[in-house]
Amino acid sequence: MVHNIAFLCYTCRDRAVLNFQKARRLAGEGSKAMEIPDLPTGYGDNTVVLLVQTPRVVYAYWEITPAAWHTLKRRGVFTLRFWEGGGGGAHRDVYPDLRAGNWYFRDVKPGVSCFCEIGCTEQGVFYPFLRSAPVTTPFDTAAPAEGYELVAPACEEGAPGAALPLPSSGVFQA
Repeated sequence: MVHNIAFLCYTCRDRAVLNFQKARRLAGEGSKAMEIPDLPTGYGDNTVVLLVQTPRVVYAYWEITPAAWHTLKRRGVFTLRFWEGGGGGAHRDVYPDLRAGNWYFRDVKPGVSCFCEIGCTEQGVFYPFLRSAPVTTPFDTAAPAEGYELVAPACEEGAPGAALPLPSSGVFQA
């Protein structure tokens, strides 16, 4: 019986060695499956995304297809509109180069919800084309110290979640 186990282990080892040799041979032949393609410059989507960097800085990046870019350019000036405090709050417009693909909004109020729209401005009127999902900036201050008291947890011995005694505590000595 021991002989059979040793034979099975030897067979498994042989199989693993053969698989390894086959993989090396395929990799040496310049297999197409082993090549890693370059990252695309775009994914063919119209999208705008906001990411919170700090309580006072929000990063926006976008991708716009060439067809949408031509439509926006014919209508007016490419505009990135940043809303603070929801749709009824204050907004600011920036006019970056579309090819930049990203923008940092600085001096954002901490603790507010914000979103971004991409569109065009024609004769002072903004026409939105894309809208990001809303993000909320964190607060930039610590929670107030008053009203909070740190206490040690009260655990009875043997209760669920209770600490187990350590061998050095003397509980295990006879």
